[in-house]
Formats: sequence, C-alpha cells, structure tokens
Amino acid sequence: MKITKQTLEAWTDALESGDYIQGEGCLKYTSLSSGETQFCCLGVLAEIMGLDYEEADKEGKEENSNVYDDMARALLEIQINSVDLITMNDTGETSFVEIAKYIKEEQNA
Repeated sequence: MKITKQTLEAWTDALESGDYIQGEGCLKYTSLSSGETQFCCLGVLAEIMGLDYEEADKEGKEENSNVYDDMARALLEIQINSVDLITMNDTGETSFVEIAKYIKEEQNA
C-alpha cells in the first residue's frame, strides 16, 4: 500500500468536504441513535483508497487490524504518524477540517 500525492489530496479534500460525518473509535460505523454512517479520519482514507474493510458492529467492534497496520506503515512512509491522527480524531476536539490542515502542514514541513 502506498499513499500517493493524489491520494493525499483526495483525502484532505474529502475531510474538508463535509460529506463525511466524523465519528470516533472505529474506521466506520452506523450510529444506533441517529442511523448515520460515521467515520474516523482513517476511515475516510480507507474509503478514498477503496480498501476492503468491515464496518464496526453494534458494539463498536471491528476486525480491521491488518487495514490499520497497512495504513499506519503507509502513513509513516510519508512522515505522518497515524497515532497522532487517531488521537486528534478520537478526542472529539479536532474537526476533520483541522485534521486536514494538520496533514497538509506535515507534508509541507
């Protein structure tokens, strides 16, 4: 798996688009309360890359460790730490737009 400049641009564009509802703790899940499909920032990347992964079940469990590991390695190759992204996303304090800005800044550093 390799993250190209075009993939990176598509990812940050998608994060900024408002087309994805931000969730936390899973790549992708459907909220039981709202019925809306929600994504973490890495879930949006998985969607953009067309990766084969499972949506979390009703308890929020998913079996995507290989997908996480592959994305983490690919992100490290372009000097982005996936743990930083997960932390920003899952605290609920950093929006997708702010995460996209962080990704762009890291690429220009």
